[in-house]
Amino acid sequence: YRSDDQGQTWRMIQGGLPAEDGNQQPRGVLVHPDDPDLILVATGTHWDARRDGVFRSTDGGQTYTNTLEAAFAGNGNDRMWGTILAVDPSDPDVVIAAAMQDGVYRSEDFGRSWSKVGLEGINPSDLDFDQSVPGRVLLSAQPFDCYLLGNPRTKLDGGLFESLDSGKTWRQLDGLAWPPYEIVQSPAVEPGVPSEWLGIFPPVTVIKRSIDGGLTWQ
Repeated sequence: YRSDDQGQTWRMIQGGLPAEDGNQQPRGVLVHPDDPDLILVATGTHWDARRDGVFRSTDGGQTYTNTLEAAFAGNGNDRMWGTILAVDPSDPDVVIAAAMQDGVYRSEDFGRSWSKVGLEGINPSDLDFDQSVPGRVLLSAQPFDCYLLGNPRTKLDGGLFESLDSGKTWRQLDGLAWPPYEIVQSPAVEPGVPSEWLGIFPPVTVIKRSIDGGLTWQ
């Protein structure tokens, strides 16, 4: 929903999406930091053989255009998972979208066009720009073995991945028995100094803390 009068009235912005099953399960929503009429919505369901993808609105959610066809699964059973759309805090036109199986995509025009940047075969659960290190991004993914795009047994990989160039290239961080479902960063103490991260870790839910930018956890 969207309010243009500080919450006095609301209107649903999902109604402008095509009438497909996957569009009833939004996986991510992103609003341009400088233009509230520019909205990106990632939708989909892993029970459907159809790829939905990322839809872009330039009129505050009244109408949408599909600008990226990729596999996403809306927050159904696993509501603890984080975001899969993220905007670069140093450049509001740069957006990263992390899709199931299809990989990670990057846009430099707030979702009008996209380039694939790798990490095919993973199941993303959270995506975060590092607020204290410009250009750094962390992406967490969970192992997956279930129905996807018409295949009843699709296996996807998990892991914790890092980019140091605003999502253009990626590497996997080693040393984790299981990657976190979701991570959150505390405010930076001072520019250039890694701030604290907290993560929700499976298989039994445990909160862990990192003071080195997510390289190690306790």
